[in-house]
Amino acid sequence: AKTNAKSYLNAFEPTSHWAKTAPALIVDYPSLTRIFFGFGFALELFSFLALLGRWPAVVIGGSMIVMHHMIAEVMGLHFAIFEKLALIFLINAPWLAALAIEKISKLAGPRLRA
Repeated sequence: AKTNAKSYLNAFEPTSHWAKTAPALIVDYPSLTRIFFGFGFALELFSFLALLGRWPAVVIGGSMIVMHHMIAEVMGLHFAIFEKLALIFLINAPWLAALAIEKISKLAGPRLRA
């Protein structure tokens, strides 16, 4: 019942450009499709490499957010919770903000002292 209600309620929403053109591209270019799906599979398979350090975690987290956003655009399957978890645990926005503030203070430090 929930799926039928969701389908009924979403029937009147306009679809995105990607949702219309992606199925045609998938059918017309199967090798290109394999490459893109292969990148997504490899990203999920090797996501444990984010444990190597902060920068690998930032790169993998950003890639996962982009991948999940593209899945949402093309297929209409929204993985917002996974995107938020990748932002919190992999990208670690407070650490990036602290790093940026540190770099800015090092650049502005000699000017402020003079």
